[in-house]
Amino acid sequence: MHWHLASNKLKQNPEGKGDWVEAFIELPEDYNISKTEISTVILNDTIHAEQTTAIGDYDNDSIQDLMVRFNRTDVSQLIMDADVTSGNVTLTITGSLYDSTLFEGTGIIRVRMPGDVNFDGKVDVMDAIQVSNAFGASEGDHNYDPLLDLNQDGKINVLDIILVARRFGQHEP
Repeated sequence: MHWHLASNKLKQNPEGKGDWVEAFIELPEDYNISKTEISTVILNDTIHAEQTTAIGDYDNDSIQDLMVRFNRTDVSQLIMDADVTSGNVTLTITGSLYDSTLFEGTGIIRVRMPGDVNFDGKVDVMDAIQVSNAFGASEGDHNYDPLLDLNQDGKINVLDIILVARRFGQHEP
């Protein structure tokens, strides 16, 4: 049996300061997500889920989801080994329940070159403008955008502008 991930996106955890990539698995109502055998949950047949998981209704559809975490460094290496430097990457998560029911789903990670906040394949004045426009914002502020918080410290400040400046002029081949 094959099932889809609850969310079509995998995401980096901002609270973890970039340590994790999270995925949210949702099964049909007839199956109990708490019966997932975590040791079988694998990303792209290579990266095992960490044992730290949580169950909740993350997409607010009244069906329980299982949040699993994958080591960000391992996921980054997987993507680099595939020679992907920008754009969307589809990854597959597989696993099973304790009764051997199998599930599989895909999710998308958006890859970008460091400093390229608008995902256009180059670090230029447009990236600097976007970070500058959010200058001073912190997590929880209406104008805070985690994509502009390049060092993932919870605030958009001169350190983020410096990160854009260091890469200024770089572009995808």
